[in-house]
Amino acid sequence: MIVTLVNPMQRDRELFEIFDSSQKTEHLLFFYTWDKPAITLGKAQRGRDELMAEAQSMGIDCFVRPTGGKAVCHGGDICYTFIGAQADAVYGGKLKESFQAVNEKVIDLVNEILGLDCHATNVAGNDENLSEHNCFRYQVCNEGVYADHKIVGAAQAMGKRAFIQQGSIQLNKPSFEFKSMTANVTLSELTGVDYDLELVLVKLDA
Repeated sequence: MIVTLVNPMQRDRELFEIFDSSQKTEHLLFFYTWDKPAITLGKAQRGRDELMAEAQSMGIDCFVRPTGGKAVCHGGDICYTFIGAQADAVYGGKLKESFQAVNEKVIDLVNEILGLDCHATNVAGNDENLSEHNCFRYQVCNEGVYADHKIVGAAQAMGKRAFIQQGSIQLNKPSFEFKSMTANVTLSELTGVDYDLELVLVKLDA
């Protein structure tokens, strides 16, 4: 679906709160893209004020996610939201376990639909980039990597009985750059393919 909400992060936050306070057990997974460029920040993002001010000066929407992680530029990517119960037999468990299970599912879908060979990184984190604002310049264990570049990134948050994971698949280069952030390499730059986001989205939602 194309996001036309004023604040899609608020949508995810509200869905998560409803799920967390209910007795629902069947997980939610949906993919979407953006109708205009935007940037999202992790809930504990370092340099938040600086990034928000820069976004405002460029006329770019800037939202704070209910999950953690670093800043993500949107416009050439496809995003997803996964909300499930911590007791889920397949996708539940502690944060590390559920994070791995959801990532594996998304990476498998990406590989199947795009004919790629992305794999889950097994590094604990590249500490040299701890000061970097851009989420995709910093690899976390179990995120999706292609040709040594992080392409499928995600962040998660736990509630009382449920969890939410939000992710981005970096397909095409966004139409803007932030001076405060080092640009990341997108899949289109690695494969030479200009991806049709709508077509990929339809296949992911199938």
